[in-house]
Amino acid sequence: MDPVAPPPQSYIQQVMVSTAFLPNTGHPGITESRADAIVFSNDGISFYIHKDIILSRSRNWFSNLIPSPQSGDRLFVPYTEESPSPQQIPINGSQSPPAYLNEPRHRPEWDQTPFLLSFSVPEPSAILNIMLHIIYRKPCRQYGPTVKDIGQALQCLPRYGIDVASTAGSDVWEILMCYAPTDPFQVFAIGASHNMEVFCVTCSEYTIPFPSSSITEAQAILMGPIYLRRLLLLSTSRRQAIIRICSTPPPQHQLSAKCTRDSQLSIRKAWDSATGIIMTDHLPQNMSTEALTSVYRVLIQRTSCDLCQDLIRRRVNEMSSAWLAVKRTI
Repeated sequence: MDPVAPPPQSYIQQVMVSTAFLPNTGHPGITESRADAIVFSNDGISFYIHKDIILSRSRNWFSNLIPSPQSGDRLFVPYTEESPSPQQIPINGSQSPPAYLNEPRHRPEWDQTPFLLSFSVPEPSAILNIMLHIIYRKPCRQYGPTVKDIGQALQCLPRYGIDVASTAGSDVWEILMCYAPTDPFQVFAIGASHNMEVFCVTCSEYTIPFPSSSITEAQAILMGPIYLRRLLLLSTSRRQAIIRICSTPPPQHQLSAKCTRDSQLSIRKAWDSATGIIMTDHLPQNMSTEALTSVYRVLIQRTSCDLCQDLIRRRVNEMSSAWLAVKRTI
């Protein structure tokens, strides 16, 4: 028997394949390693996937791109130059198949690769990669996805029948939270847009060091009125709380030869002056307990009266406990 002839040079084309979704890539919880479908991103990267995994997590057959196991009346046409976009052709329907389907389809002897369901999606590979990692419940931290990419991937999932609420255990939310210290409003907006309550509550604490005026219009729209209001109330309530706490000076004791009325009035003025310093801070609602108490503890050195010193010390401790008790999340 003659050896199988190698493929002609004209038949060989450069194909870019995702390294995370190769034809025989193993995935957690999947016994069958060989993929049975290919999805192409809009920048030409191919991802080999498993139809049963996708269908088990999609409520609309991946935007009707993958046939259900019960539908035996549809032919899914692989991508070719004659069919620039994947098509779904009913065999017994009124639509006539395109002409290229009636042409003989000869495969060279060396090509024993089975035909796979193939289709394209409008998302770029960076977004599609995150989406598939979420669907397959695989970590994608190693790719360093950005806040923007994760946000777009989560926004695209409902189009393909994936409930974003079911992704709560995905590491994309952990990755997003890592960006919260530097970009809290955008991270919060992404979580709010999908009604991820627990995520938003945790993320809201990272917004405290930032002024509410830095929320962009796009972020406000993404948050929606309910979450936006809750976030603004967090900032307002903390500001009101620190004003209320600082506005209560320590009580005064009975006058004595050592501590006259003028001495006590001097302490009260110093206390009011310290309160004014805190109120003029750019973000008093973000002030730490240590910074708050340090402003008032120096007043202890302003008097030689032991009773006044004790009253100031007690009031500062009360303020510290009260400020720590103020809610830091929505």
